[in-house]
Parts: sequence; C-alpha cells; structure tokens
Amino acid sequence: EGSIKIERDEENDGKITGWGAALFESEEEAARAIEERQKESIGSRWIQLYPLPYGRYQTFGVPQ
Repeated sequence: EGSIKIERDEENDGKITGWGAALFESEEEAARAIEERQKESIGSRWIQLYPLPYGRYQTFGVPQ
C-alpha cells in the first residue's frame, strides 16, 4: 500500500503520462503480477508491465 507512483508531464500542466511504477514485497510477487496482468484492459487502454530495478523505482517520476 502506498507504493504506486504515477508519472506526470511537468511540461504539460502536470498531466498524467500513462506511466506508473509499483513496489512489490518480493521479486516473486512482481513476477506473478506481470504474469497475471500483462495486457489486461483498463477501460480503453491496456497494461504493459516491465520489471524495474529498485534504484529506478526510487527516482521514478522525478524530473530528470
């Protein structure tokens, strides 16, 4: 809980980009999420999941 980060485009009035990151308790949980949710639909969009190193998660959404 509280581990989801949503990326916003600061150059475009802070609009949501469609990218997000979530932290899981273990690599096994992350792998299961990818297996179960890959290409699932959310409204008219679909989910594309990628593993993300923890260091990148920590800086996710921070303007570069």
